[in-house]
Amino acid sequence: MKRENSSFSRVKARPILRTFHAYKDGTNAVDLQVFIDGKRIKFHLGIRVLKKHWHTKDLRIRRSHPDHEDLNLIIDHAMSKVQKIAVDARLKMRHITPMEFETLFFGAESDSFVEFWRHEMERMRPQMAHGTYKHHKSVLKKVAHYAPAATFTDVDVKYLMGFDRFLRQQYGNGHNTRVANFNKVRRYVNLAIAQDKMERNPFDHFKLSFQDGHRAVLTKSQVATLVKMWNDGHLKPGQHVALQNFLLGCFTGLRISDVYLVRKTMIDGNRLVFSPKKTQNRNKVIEIPLTGMAKKFIAHGGDHLAERLSEQKTNAYLKEIALHADIHQNLTFHVARHTFATIYLELGGSVEVLQGILGHAKLATTMKYVHIARARMEHEMGFFDAQDWSGNNKSETK
Repeated sequence: MKRENSSFSRVKARPILRTFHAYKDGTNAVDLQVFIDGKRIKFHLGIRVLKKHWHTKDLRIRRSHPDHEDLNLIIDHAMSKVQKIAVDARLKMRHITPMEFETLFFGAESDSFVEFWRHEMERMRPQMAHGTYKHHKSVLKKVAHYAPAATFTDVDVKYLMGFDRFLRQQYGNGHNTRVANFNKVRRYVNLAIAQDKMERNPFDHFKLSFQDGHRAVLTKSQVATLVKMWNDGHLKPGQHVALQNFLLGCFTGLRISDVYLVRKTMIDGNRLVFSPKKTQNRNKVIEIPLTGMAKKFIAHGGDHLAERLSEQKTNAYLKEIALHADIHQNLTFHVARHTFATIYLELGGSVEVLQGILGHAKLATTMKYVHIARARMEHEMGFFDAQDWSGNNKSETK
C-alpha cells in the first residue's frame, strides 16, 4: 500500500564522523547529518577528533577523549535543536525546506558565535566572490576548531588573545596571516553588534595591523630570462602554460583569478576592459592598456586569455621554473603583479595611473610599490660605489 504524503515535514538527524577526509593532525570532523523528507543536508559541528575517540555505535565522543563531556554537550545541543524544529513542524502541520531548516537551526535564538557566523556567511554568499567566500569559510574552520561552543558573551578580549595564540601555535600563522584572519572575525563581531547580539566590541581593546613584509619582485633581466624560456619551448606542457599565465601577469598586473576570468571579447582595441573578480560585487571596471608582449601571450590562448591551472599547481610549476632559471626568490603567481607594478614605476610610469590599472581603492596601497622601486634603484646605484674610480684597478691597467 502506497504511503500518503505527510502533512508535515519528517525530520531525522544523527551525528557522523567524516571519515573520507582527515586533517593534518590526524583528526576527522564530526558533522550533523539531517534528513528532511528524505533530503539530506550536513552541518559541521566544529568538532574534530581522532577515529579512536569516536564511538561508531553510540555516535558519541568516547570517554578516552579529555574533552568528551564538553564535546558531547555540543552534540546533544545540536540534536535538541533538531528535535525542537521537528516537533514544531509536526504540531503546526508545516512543511519546511532544507533552506528553511538551516535558517531555523542557525536562527536568532542561538547564542553560538560559530553558528551565527556560518548562518550569516551562507546568507551573504551570493554577494561574495568565490575566493572571498572560501577565505571566510577557512577562517570559520579555525574559529570552530579553537572554541566550537563559544557564545557571544565568550567573545571578549581574552577570547581574541587566546585565538591569536592558537593561530600561532596550532597553525603556525605569521603576523599578517593572523591579521587577515582577525579582519574576518571583526566582520562577524560587527554583524553581531548590529543585530544586538553583542553589547561590547572586543576589538576596541585588541589591535593588530599589517606589517610591511618583503615582497618578492623580479628584475627586468629575470623577466627577460623567463620570456626566453617560454619562447624556447623546452618546458614541459604544464610548466609552459603556468609560465605563459605568469608572464601575462608580469605585463598586465592581472591577478590569477582575473587571468582565468577575462576573455578575448573583453579586449577593446589595445585595451583590456573587465571587472576584477575580487571586487565584482562593487561593479568596478578596470581598463588595462595592452603592450605588445601582453598581446603575444594572449594570442596563444583560446577564447579565454589563458589556460586554466589551479593556483596550487601553477605555483608548484613556478617553483620548478625558478630552479631552471636560477631565480632564488619564492616564485608564486602573485609575484607577477608585484613585478609589473615595480617595473612600471622604474620605467617612469605614474603612480596615479598604476593605481587605476591595479584597481586599488587607496593610493597608499599603490605607494608600497614606489618604496620598492626606490629601494631597488638605490641598491643598483650602489654599483657605482663598488667600482674603483681612483685609476688603481689592476685589472684595468694591465
